[in-house]
Amino acid sequence: MAQAEYAMYKGDELLCIGTLDDIEKARGIKKRTAYYYTTNAYKRKLEKRKAKNAIVMVRLEDDEE
Repeated sequence: MAQAEYAMYKGDELLCIGTLDDIEKARGIKKRTAYYYTTNAYKRKLEKRKAKNAIVMVRLEDDEE
């Protein structure tokens, strides 16, 4: 089973694409930090802060599923 792939953005800028492991290595962050960026709790926090230039993770669709 393949791992999900994500695109990491800061504002409109694409920072990285890959699995959580790939993003961890490429960005120098912990895997759980990368995972936290995908959670609803993080999304609610951004909405509450009305953050405009925050890091956002978008899960990419997998055609094989």
